[in-house]
Amino acid sequence: MIKNKDKPLAVIHVDVDSLWTIKQDFGQIVNRNDCVAYSEAIPRFLEIFEAENVKATFFAIGDDAKRNIAADMSQNIVAKGHEIGNHTMNHCVDFGSISIKEMKKEIIECDSILSQVTNTDLIGFRSPGYFFNESLISTLLQLNYKYDTSSLPTILFPVMNLGLKFLSGFSKTDKKIGRISDIFRGIKPYYLDSNGTKFSSPAQNRILELPITVIPNIRLPFHSTMVFMLGDNLFNLGIKLVKFHNMPLIYLFHAVDLFPDMGMKLKHNHPTLRLSFSSRQQIVKNIVKTIKSNFKVVSTLNLMNVYSN
Repeated sequence: MIKNKDKPLAVIHVDVDSLWTIKQDFGQIVNRNDCVAYSEAIPRFLEIFEAENVKATFFAIGDDAKRNIAADMSQNIVAKGHEIGNHTMNHCVDFGSISIKEMKKEIIECDSILSQVTNTDLIGFRSPGYFFNESLISTLLQLNYKYDTSSLPTILFPVMNLGLKFLSGFSKTDKKIGRISDIFRGIKPYYLDSNGTKFSSPAQNRILELPITVIPNIRLPFHSTMVFMLGDNLFNLGIKLVKFHNMPLIYLFHAVDLFPDMGMKLKHNHPTLRLSFSSRQQIVKNIVKTIKSNFKVVSTLNLMNVYSN
């Protein structure tokens, strides 16, 4: 149990989903050499975090780290005191449908290249599309991961999947977001064993699950994508209710939040990119400032250590 007489704790995460993964999600032709996430978005996030003196965890895709610009930026992330997490090797659109063997390979290959590039041990994982199941947890435990943060326990999964199809123009895509069975999973951190059994305390062969924070009671997500779509009132409500319930905040950004202004086709597909870069940048700055003023922002490793005691 966390005993914190001051502000509740918060961690900030950034999923480094590249331009090619976004195009892939919408069934478009991809070029994996597109590195705008690393050349433009991540440096902007680092500037904002440095200005506010906060540390974050960046969940990176292994295949990107094969390219010099992504490898160099990943090293820069670690050099500035931030953490790197595993976001799979290829960010498969059908990650929830692949075999356990393929899932394990995706995690191991990403771990191998990112740990080599950054000279750090990876201990945290987030799956593509908020996919979460017991087999994933068992695999992460086998690979000695300490925490997973794939779960997004929201009632909006059916709407999000319908929206994905609509935004893609109903073109062919195998992308699926979450599972209906995950809607009512816990919204506060908890431990899981290899069978998916939930526990409130750590023990051998258990992993800490850090659900992406949703608004308590109504289970609406209020990570950055939702704020870009629905406005500040959603974010402010989320912050107020999370504080009221004295919950730790696991807040999620995506690299696309700070992409430069893009072409019309991508603007049409991705709701985040419908806003201008200057608007998105200001919203990200305001979100980080608000989190810092209402919470004590710590690294994911530090939050994990608090829950381990």
